[in-house]
Amino acid sequence: MKRTELVCIIVALIAVILRLFHYPGGGPLIVLSLSLLSLLYFYGGILLFLDIPIKKIANSGTFKELPTLRIVGAGLTGATLSVMVIGLLFKWQSYPGSFSMMIIGLGSMAVITVLSFWKWKKSAHPFYIDILKRVVVYSLIGWVLLGIPTRMWLNFKFPDNPQLVEALVALDKDRSNPELQEEANKQWDLYYNQFQNAQDEEGD
Repeated sequence: MKRTELVCIIVALIAVILRLFHYPGGGPLIVLSLSLLSLLYFYGGILLFLDIPIKKIANSGTFKELPTLRIVGAGLTGATLSVMVIGLLFKWQSYPGSFSMMIIGLGSMAVITVLSFWKWKKSAHPFYIDILKRVVVYSLIGWVLLGIPTRMWLNFKFPDNPQLVEALVALDKDRSNPELQEEANKQWDLYYNQFQNAQDEEGD
């Protein structure tokens, strides 16, 4: 499970680099890698944090010797990291709902950080260190991205497309406005068409 997690993180970092330098494939690769990472945390958090191999899931004695609170903690941490990763993905892709998910994720991780540190001070068990390392890293990334103003972030992502930036900034201020939604969708379509045309020209 940890190897799968590492592969997803490495692929996500490569995708971010590709996207920053405007190479093709960065966007889809970010969506794929972070989606898989979110699913891994949500469905495999217990196995990941308790270091249980997948082949031992069917063994009835696998969980009997583990403290119930530790199992619950691993599951809740996995679910929290899953929400946080999706929030990061939505923020990076400029999807609606990123702010809410990141706030939920950051708030939950703050509680997990305090509880994990307290339990680690009492028992010094590596289980809590594994949780703390991930929670602290994701929290730092989350707060950095959350602190970047929307316009600055969009100008950084789309430096050559001011129309798209303006449409997304306006929509961010009033998500329920159908006219702004239509304009944003129109600018997205134009952006993807321009991108596809540029790729076709490079291919020729």
